[in-house]
Amino acid sequence: MKKIIKNNLYLFKYILKYGKSYIPLILISAIFQTIATITEIIGIKYIIDALFIKHNINYLFFIIIIYTLIIITTKLFFSWTNYYFPLISKKISIGMTIERMEASQKLDYKCFDIPKYFDDYTRALNAGESQINILVGSLIASLSNIVTVISVITILAQYSLYFILTAIIDVIFSYFVILRQNKLQYQFEFNNTRLFRKESYFKSICLSPSSQKEDKIYGVINYFKNKYFTVATDIYTVTKKHLLQYNMPVFFQNIFSSLLTASTMLIAVIMIFNSQLTAGEFIATITGTQNLSKQMLSLIIQIPKLIQNARYTENYKNIIEYQPTIEKNKASQNTADKNLCAHKFHKIKFENVSFKYPSCDTYVLKNISFEILPNESIAIVGENGSGKTTITKLLFRLYDPTEGNIYIDDINIKEYSISALRNLFASVFQDYNLYSISVSDNITFGQNTPISKVLKDVNLLSKIEKAPQKIYTEVSRNFDENGIVFSGGESQRLCIARALEKNSDILLLDEPSAALDPVAEHNIINLLMEIKKEKSIILISHRLTMCKVADRILYLENGEITESGSHETLIKNQGYYYRLFNMQAKKFQT
Repeated sequence: MKKIIKNNLYLFKYILKYGKSYIPLILISAIFQTIATITEIIGIKYIIDALFIKHNINYLFFIIIIYTLIIITTKLFFSWTNYYFPLISKKISIGMTIERMEASQKLDYKCFDIPKYFDDYTRALNAGESQINILVGSLIASLSNIVTVISVITILAQYSLYFILTAIIDVIFSYFVILRQNKLQYQFEFNNTRLFRKESYFKSICLSPSSQKEDKIYGVINYFKNKYFTVATDIYTVTKKHLLQYNMPVFFQNIFSSLLTASTMLIAVIMIFNSQLTAGEFIATITGTQNLSKQMLSLIIQIPKLIQNARYTENYKNIIEYQPTIEKNKASQNTADKNLCAHKFHKIKFENVSFKYPSCDTYVLKNISFEILPNESIAIVGENGSGKTTITKLLFRLYDPTEGNIYIDDINIKEYSISALRNLFASVFQDYNLYSISVSDNITFGQNTPISKVLKDVNLLSKIEKAPQKIYTEVSRNFDENGIVFSGGESQRLCIARALEKNSDILLLDEPSAALDPVAEHNIINLLMEIKKEKSIILISHRLTMCKVADRILYLENGEITESGSHETLIKNQGYYYRLFNMQAKKFQT
């Protein structure tokens, strides 16, 4: 119970932070809901009694006018809240979404390599603002329910305690049914989160415009359509079983509730024949009993509803309050950071570094040691899975080594703040991204610095200058039919321009020529030859022609460095690198 209260109070702070006007409206809404319920019970009673007993047309009109005014006032108020509440909710939603984005930024990279954590992350994305709405609804309901229950009990007690007892019995039975349903619903969603993620994934592939091209050649959509159908069928099966379990108790509860209502009407009819009730009081007791049952049930179910709310909030809270093991910045400009900023060229040292990914028993890197000297350019080559990209992840501290240490300028990289460390690098990842924003923003992300030079360096300036809004033209046509569309090679060159614009001390390129034609690759090689005079370069590539840029080459095999030296030295040694280079060279021999 303590955790339930704590989690719901955790949500309440967002109301105080982003939607303070919710608080008085919660109180006013509770009052209006109470007035509406009481008016429904006793208003009809006075109208009917005025009609059949008093026979006073003026009194009848007066009662009808008062009744109508109250109903209209409450309906107008609720109509206004239907307009205003969503606006407050949206304001809170925006604030919570921004916080959730900021929280996602500080998550350790390893979190996204763990399926169980990804399941929790997905549940957290679906929580948040919806839980705020549930909390607000529960507060309004609880306040109005308490006042209404007291009022209705006072009214019914005048006629017979049996009506109150009937409502209480109905509520107890219904409460346990709802408690059971909430537990089943949470278990259903919790146990099948991954199944729902798969369904969403396969569905998005089939409907994604980017899949259409490959579908024309490989028929990929048919394949993923079958995958979707299989998963959707599995979801249908578990949903069918869940709905049966979920609705069966409701079936019996409805029968039981109907029998109680029938008994209430029977007692009321007997009391009319015994002149213990008027016609208006008959209506009031039946309506009052039903409303009492409804209000008490509404009050009681706020408990399981808040329990359910707390469960979902726990996932959200875990994301927001996640304490990273890596992604935390120390005080800016500490001693290590100042040392880092004092140098243009940096010495990098891997010392007995081994690494294995979370939930994996196999080492990707095995006790590797090497140095990159200041202003030295190196290439890291090897077959797929040899550990090349993992080295860059460790260097950026996306992960920390399982064993061993990494140093920059003879200081362990753990001593640097994350921001200072990563500001050293500009990178082009193998799985680079372009975004549906302007060319300029794709490179500077809102900094609006001059980009003509870097666009010229990667041979894209002439194409962009022909676009309708030049560098302010959208990349893609998702939101603008006049957007500019880049080929795969052009996209990669745009990402290289992004890295050049950052103007960091070390340039890291992971497969920078994978999508380039020979001419573009030649131009990039020439560009890198110029750049290496000004900064260090770390190059990861299968295309060994790119390796000629490097002063030294590291050859990785099964997570170990098996060769190290210049291109000429490794060719002379006739080892792994020599054989790989010859295999690629034969493709160009006639």
